[in-house]
Amino acid sequence: MTSKAFTAPSLQNKKSLLLCILCLFWNLSLVQSTINSTLPSPPESSSSDSSSIVTLTKRYDNNNNNSNQSLSANLNLYPNHAGLIPFEEDCIAHVTHMIGDDGPRTQLMCTVDGIFYLLPTVSEEWIQEQTVLGELISDETVMILPGDAMLNPRTYEIFFNSEPPSLWNHEMEERERRRKLRRLAITGAKTVLVVRVQATDATTTSTAAQLGNFVFGDDGSTLNLKVQTAACSHNQVTINKATARTGSTTSIANGIVTIPVSIATSAGETTMINTITTNIKIEFGVSAVSDLADYAMYCFPPGTMATDAVAYAVLNGFLSFYNDEACTYPSAQIHEIGHNYNMGHSSDSAQEYGDKSGLMGFSYKYTDIPYMCFNAAKSWQLGWYTSKAVSITPSSSSATYSTPLAGVVDYSTTSNKVLIEIQQTSSTTFYYINYNRATGINVDTQEGADSVMLVSKDTSVESNVSMNLAILSSGQSHTLSDFNGVTGETLTITFTSLANNEANVDIVLSGFPVGPTTTPSVQPSITPSRTPSRAPSTLPSTIPSNSPSGSASAAPSRTPSRAPSTLPSLSPSLSFAPSLSRQPSQQPSSSAAPSLSAGPSVNPSRTPSTVPSAGPSLSNNPTSSNQGPSAQPSKLPSTAPSIAPSRMPVTPSPTGLISVQRIATIVVEIGIDGLNDLPKICTGLETFLKTNLQIAFNTNTQTSIICTRGQTRNRGRELFGNSFLDYEKPILVTVTTSFADFREAPRQFGFLGYLEDLIVSEKAQTELPNIIQQAMGSSVAGVHIRLVQVQNKPILIVAFGDQPPTPSPTTSPPGTGGTTQTSAGANSKAGYLLSSVLVSAVGGIFTLLL
Repeated sequence: MTSKAFTAPSLQNKKSLLLCILCLFWNLSLVQSTINSTLPSPPESSSSDSSSIVTLTKRYDNNNNNSNQSLSANLNLYPNHAGLIPFEEDCIAHVTHMIGDDGPRTQLMCTVDGIFYLLPTVSEEWIQEQTVLGELISDETVMILPGDAMLNPRTYEIFFNSEPPSLWNHEMEERERRRKLRRLAITGAKTVLVVRVQATDATTTSTAAQLGNFVFGDDGSTLNLKVQTAACSHNQVTINKATARTGSTTSIANGIVTIPVSIATSAGETTMINTITTNIKIEFGVSAVSDLADYAMYCFPPGTMATDAVAYAVLNGFLSFYNDEACTYPSAQIHEIGHNYNMGHSSDSAQEYGDKSGLMGFSYKYTDIPYMCFNAAKSWQLGWYTSKAVSITPSSSSATYSTPLAGVVDYSTTSNKVLIEIQQTSSTTFYYINYNRATGINVDTQEGADSVMLVSKDTSVESNVSMNLAILSSGQSHTLSDFNGVTGETLTITFTSLANNEANVDIVLSGFPVGPTTTPSVQPSITPSRTPSRAPSTLPSTIPSNSPSGSASAAPSRTPSRAPSTLPSLSPSLSFAPSLSRQPSQQPSSSAAPSLSAGPSVNPSRTPSTVPSAGPSLSNNPTSSNQGPSAQPSKLPSTAPSIAPSRMPVTPSPTGLISVQRIATIVVEIGIDGLNDLPKICTGLETFLKTNLQIAFNTNTQTSIICTRGQTRNRGRELFGNSFLDYEKPILVTVTTSFADFREAPRQFGFLGYLEDLIVSEKAQTELPNIIQQAMGSSVAGVHIRLVQVQNKPILIVAFGDQPPTPSPTTSPPGTGGTTQTSAGANSKAGYLLSSVLVSAVGGIFTLLL
């Protein structure tokens, strides 16, 4: 979808006039300075690109006094971005998910006539909230930007300080129709175009032939985008190369094209994207890159993206972008194309990429591993296994479900199910179960190998993340309390056993009320009920038996008859077994064989046996006990299962809350006079951080910190514009905070960003001196806080002495976001989803692409 569908009809009527205006202003120095060699020049012959000319002219032709005054006012808001111009276009929203060494990043972009613009001032939290609400639909929603929106034409970034963009979608019926279409399976032949880039200072490292091997398996390799997609889908999706095509200076061959651009890698990602896109359209005479292939992979030259960035993609779109060699990693390729399929990440309670059982979790910096597919929720969304997938809705009338469950690796050969969806009627959160068999195409799964895995997903928005809830080994269970929103109802999922490389799974709903029957049963139950009746039957039997039983009873009556028989028996009873006496015999029996008792004697024998029994007692009924389980285990195992389940559970029910821990490291500097009192200083920092974390995130948190000495930094240091001697020592402050409810916790980057802003905020400069002084007592006099600039980034310094150093400014120094950002950051969790400098997360065991 392009923005043309939303262009005012009168725009085309004004095309000639606007083109003339463009000619008049073309030689103005302002226009030359702002667009020289950065805005891609459209071809003269392309009608679609003529529309781009009109759009650009509209942005530049507001040079009246009022707009100049507005421009000057807005430029003051962005002192680090000179040359900004007003941006007055509506645009199509695009959500991108980036993976990098520092963790995940979600950012908002928009397009006008195929040109991408980045909106760095929109917080990741706002993007997530609007996505969950269904208001922000990537590649669909039209954004109406605020009136103070300003464009940096060199970097294609749009800035604004006022309210976030307004969102507009199609009519509801059309929107729902498209959502339903999106739920259809991703199947059939898909074409992919791989783009190598030749910038003025660098070229994509891999050659066209190497990219053909890594993406399409031209060398016969068995792990790449084409081969693994076919394997995981069981050939329901075929990745084909983009059709060969000859352009004016280059060609598409074997699905690969090399595109020269007349800019350096330092121009930035968004500028690079737009230049590549425009050059492709010019080269092959198309109106959009999607005219050439279903999906396009831009393999940037080294230096284009930040060193920690790996790859990102347009959610529900067709473009994905890779940091040079990341284009050769199969897990990154499939992960990013997965975003194009409109799939969100696979998460756990600790990390957004934390579900390592499938490829929408972490990616890996290898070209030959890992062989993996997707978790249950993503597999269901893709629709590759529908013929062997089942959806159930547990209720009181359908409380149990049992099935053998095979792994998706065996989809083509098994006759059993491979996926289970559990729906709730009162919620859009559904549950998904699979058996994560680790063999063949899934042999390298990094979590839950050969286990039954349970994940959840809010299905109200197709691109929502999934959440890993449980990994079950044989014999283990997981319970979902208050299932379907009903207090007391519990859904239990049990991996009962493994047979023939398939998991036997039981799903049981319990805790729902069972009403009494209105009339007694015609026949008694063969087995007892799983749970006792909550009330007795309303009526007893209405009539006695019509005739005596046709055969002898197997055992005597438990109570005597109310009256004796009126006539004697016609003949003695015929018994093949001795009578069962309630009292012991006066004399021992003369038989050599023991008598067969139906149960143990009611009273003990009067005299002990003179010889031991030849064998154990033979009883038809187990000994009953109302006292609970035995105090000691049985010496021998039972030979038959219990008649009824245990009355009490073995383990207590879960609380329903999932806790999560966030860990981050920030840098402060300590004056040399205070190094001997580092533990006391650390205690003061802990008090300050703990208090503000509790306030900011409004949830039950527990915070602790560890302070360690770092390496001395001595370059680019400047104290509020004045250089100073380098006698402070950097201290690494590692902050660990546990959140009782993961739903209230910030994401990892939000946690890092919050701490970074908090420690250099005015609140810190105001409160920390007293807090640290109280922690240190009289061991040192005069605690002072100041900020130091290191490579234009602020760091907090705790200094000591009788005379305070240069006073701290009333506002934060350049680089911290100004007064508004730091003051808000002290007590608000909003916006803390990205981090900037001097903050690092704790790494994993593997080299992971977060």
